[in-house]
Amino acid sequence: MAMNWQQELLAQTIAAAQPAAKKSKKAKGASVPVPKVGPNVVHSKATVAQPKMLLDNLNAKNLPKAELLEELAARFVTNCPPEELKVFERLMFLVEQAHWYYEDFVRVEQPNLKTLRLRDFTELMFHKVKALAHNKGRTDEIYKKFTNYKFSVPTGGVIILNPKLDKVLMVKGYKANSGWGFPKGKINKDEPEADCAAREVTEEVGVDFRPWIKEDDSIVMFRTIDQELGLKQRSRLFIVPGISEQTPFATLTRKEISGIAWHPLTMLAKDAGGKKYFFCKPYLQPLLQWIKNYKKKMGKAAFATVDLGFMPATPGGDALAPAQMYTPKGAAPPGDRFPSLSNFTFDVKKVNKVMAAA
Repeated sequence: MAMNWQQELLAQTIAAAQPAAKKSKKAKGASVPVPKVGPNVVHSKATVAQPKMLLDNLNAKNLPKAELLEELAARFVTNCPPEELKVFERLMFLVEQAHWYYEDFVRVEQPNLKTLRLRDFTELMFHKVKALAHNKGRTDEIYKKFTNYKFSVPTGGVIILNPKLDKVLMVKGYKANSGWGFPKGKINKDEPEADCAAREVTEEVGVDFRPWIKEDDSIVMFRTIDQELGLKQRSRLFIVPGISEQTPFATLTRKEISGIAWHPLTMLAKDAGGKKYFFCKPYLQPLLQWIKNYKKKMGKAAFATVDLGFMPATPGGDALAPAQMYTPKGAAPPGDRFPSLSNFTFDVKKVNKVMAAA
């Protein structure tokens, strides 16, 4: 039976994690079968960072106790079919969900608990959750396979251009040292690239671009994850021009996106050697060529440049409607989390009285 691209990618990453036999060359993994759409290859090696040593003290006071980890495991991991827990990437995706919940919700209620990297959180789960104890001592092996697999999963997104085609909408990660990039995310199993792009962008900027995505308007890149192991990541970004700068964007994610803003394309070109737009650089030349062809087809006069200033993407004006808000996975509905606001109303008389007294 023919394997789909997810199965072949999984087989490739498992093979890549195995040590090569002596005096034999490491064979590059088989390429993942994906739709052929004018690819560009990026030869910038982006090797996965090696995990640090084990946690020094698994019983430190500021680490989550076994009871809490058992509760998180029961909620996100151990209730799955046993056969799924035997597959490393499925197991780790479940552990990752538990990790997100720990960082986003548990630590908010218990700020004394230490923030943990996924690798360290995984080690704690393997050591303190009875159902996962058989993985004890294999943290590095499983984490390395998962990291290789995760960074090799194809991604889809959208390059959003303003009506003048001189600015592009970008998002900034949540971490302080995060750069700016195009809104995009990983493709789910059997998910069409265009559907992935629309879904991920809706989550990140709050607007559904599915009606504007065209299969012919896209850029495909292959990013080298590990040249020696032959691991690459395919990324396809669809180009959507003519979006008003007054469109009200707002992320639907939690602790993932810290900023949404319009950036002049000239800023991307000027920052050629910097880190601010590091992951956007490979797309710049193909994008400029697409814009050139699009202007030629539509008539250059319609795209005269007027303003090249940096502009935060803030609500206002009549433009695309925001996507419907949703509750993040694992979170209670807003009304349950903030019951005091359920029947909130302004007392206009009291407000006016206070304002007058001031």
